[in-house]
Amino acid sequence: SNALQCKIEQWCKVQVLYMPIVIHVRASDTASTVSSREEKPYEVKLWLPSQLKRASNEFCEEHLCRYEWELRQAQAYDALNDLHRHLQLHSHLYKFKANQLRGQWANTCAAGVLTKVELSIKTDAERYCQAWTVLVILGDILQEYSWRDDLLKLEPEHVQGMSDGHVGQSEGNQTLLWIWKACGVTTGDREGETVLADVLHVEWCKSRAHTHHWTEE
Repeated sequence: SNALQCKIEQWCKVQVLYMPIVIHVRASDTASTVSSREEKPYEVKLWLPSQLKRASNEFCEEHLCRYEWELRQAQAYDALNDLHRHLQLHSHLYKFKANQLRGQWANTCAAGVLTKVELSIKTDAERYCQAWTVLVILGDILQEYSWRDDLLKLEPEHVQGMSDGHVGQSEGNQTLLWIWKACGVTTGDREGETVLADVLHVEWCKSRAHTHHWTEE
């Protein structure tokens, strides 16, 4: 905590050299915030360009906005990648619990693990939404719009496994949700490509089996 506090203090000192307006914004924010408890290091506002725009409608130099835009874009892809992994894990655990576990103790333990995974899924979704909101703000400033083709707004109904499809769709007419088609997600390394390819292969086999079943009927 002390180490983090020291780094934040160093950040504040260097920041005023490049963003002088922060001095007035930070002083105004401190004066308007009345609290009897000590502020934790993780609660300190860093006043990045997007925060300045939202709080005081102040603009930073374009290259500073560009730095944060690249940071937030990477955060969005990372959050979406983590969301993939946790959704796949949740699907696997749920099926394993239903098909392999018997008895109260085993099911209780499995339910506890599933709850932790669901919390991770919620955290991943929140991280993505926070990064996406900032990208919208900075994208307008930098005239960057092409990123919206891959990184769409994440709604609650989008946070589903690959085989779940859209709400209300039957199993035979399901379409792949956009979170599983976003370019640059899960394919950052060869292991990620293998995992995604395996999942897509499984889904293709299931769809093919359904097609043959309908044809026979």
